Amino acid sequence: MQEDPVKQELLQAARGYFTKFGYSRVSTNEIAASTGRSKKTLYKHFGNKEDLLKEVLQDINEEVETEIVSALESEAPFNEMAFDVLIRIGVHESSMADILITDLKEKSPALYNDVVVERDKSLLELLETVFKKGQDAGVVRTDVAMQPIFQMYIAGIKAVADMQSVISNADNPTGMFEGLARVVIDGLCVKN
Repeated sequence: MQEDPVKQELLQAARGYFTKFGYSRVSTNEIAASTGRSKKTLYKHFGNKEDLLKEVLQDINEEVETEIVSALESEAPFNEMAFDVLIRIGVHESSMADILITDLKEKSPALYNDVVVERDKSLLELLETVFKKGQDAGVVRTDVAMQPIFQMYIAGIKAVADMQSVISNADNPTGMFEGLARVVIDGLCVKN
């Protein structure tokens, strides 16, 4: 089914505004006007500003999921493929824009909690899928609970994915996640 081009245009405009200015500092009128549309048109496609934000975040999550599924199809050895997936998740997390996440946390704590819980759940499911494939291939340990390790990884990338870290690592955006990804790979993968 083909997406409605007006809806996609509004979604992309909202994504740009939310990630640049935050949630509370942007009006639906601004988003609609930036596309040459009315607020009424925006509300025809999205019930309210919160629904619009959730669709923006869902769109971002679908992008990372597509990247990870593509990485899973790689012919690379499991350790390399899993390392690539972990780095992609780190970059995805940092791309969520510190401004948006900080604004949500300060101005809309309930919405922030909903967004973070949903995003973390999605990332954990992706990681479980990846490492389950490794277990099935006999290259990932089965005697270790993966969930706490993945939760540690996600917490770790959130800690290093602040705006200042992203700016200072602009020439090597994956570099700030490589150490954390190595810890996960070394902890979960079978030593040869």
